[in-house]
Amino acid sequence: MSKDCILSIVIPCFNLSNTVRACLDSILQQNIDNIEIICIDDGSTDDTATVLLEYSKRIVIIQNEHNGVSETRNIGRKYAKGEWIWFVDGDDVIATNAIATVKANLDERYDALLFGALVENGDSKYSLDNLSVPNAVLEGQDVFDKWITNITYPFVWNCVYKKSFLQKNQIEFDNSLVIGEDMAFQFAVFSKANSCKLISIPIYIYRYLCRNSSMNKALKENMTIYHLKVLAVVLENASNLSWQQHNKIFRWSYEYIVKSCFDSYEYLVPLHKIWKKFHGRLPFCSMKLRVKGAILRYWITTKIYINYRKKK
Repeated sequence: MSKDCILSIVIPCFNLSNTVRACLDSILQQNIDNIEIICIDDGSTDDTATVLLEYSKRIVIIQNEHNGVSETRNIGRKYAKGEWIWFVDGDDVIATNAIATVKANLDERYDALLFGALVENGDSKYSLDNLSVPNAVLEGQDVFDKWITNITYPFVWNCVYKKSFLQKNQIEFDNSLVIGEDMAFQFAVFSKANSCKLISIPIYIYRYLCRNSSMNKALKENMTIYHLKVLAVVLENASNLSWQQHNKIFRWSYEYIVKSCFDSYEYLVPLHKIWKKFHGRLPFCSMKLRVKGAILRYWITTKIYINYRKKK
């Protein structure tokens, strides 16, 4: 790495001895001039530390107690020397032309770059399509509007962020979230960014469910409870947004979170608590959404009461 570091690639590592070598090889086989690679070993109990030492002359290794992926990424962000930061997962790989493509698109005018990605689905009933992104430059209100309307991907690994933008806006990963920390992070980024470039080229290869990750565990459980925690964090940070942005957040939350809460009594209670907490703190909601919210609150309360009576 030269003195003028352009890009910091931050890789959180927890028990990735079987996959992190492929990840690092996919990066190091490319031109990494003016680039640093930071690997944070998050208290691994397997041979991850030993594997990382094999690359010690070409990467920065940080040892840390096990605190989870959010804290690990925050540590990487803190130590990053590059003007831009790319969060890469240690159980994925990057495409052959990835670094050259990223370098060609770095520009001080943008707060973030958003790329396409390829998905390798494992042998599972769950699958994910490739992430498609149109070629475009978004500015002002369009950054958030287009992102939440058309490309609300809950992933950070196909984005490259300007470090000064993250620092100025104090954007970091929420340590209280076990699942969905990337979605909350993306909401913070795209609600505050003034300019963003979208590039259709797939620079990342996401090995979906090909690994022993927290995602595997989460998919065996009901994701609704995790989504509710993400919703609470998103609303907590939404007080300074415009009423148009609030409207879009509420539409998104209803479509992807709120509707699923009606499948089970246990999720209606925390949803009701979230509603009560933030109902009076988001004053820019349109009257239409306020009415919808009142109706929603009525139905939640009614369903809770009905389930309570049934249990009696």
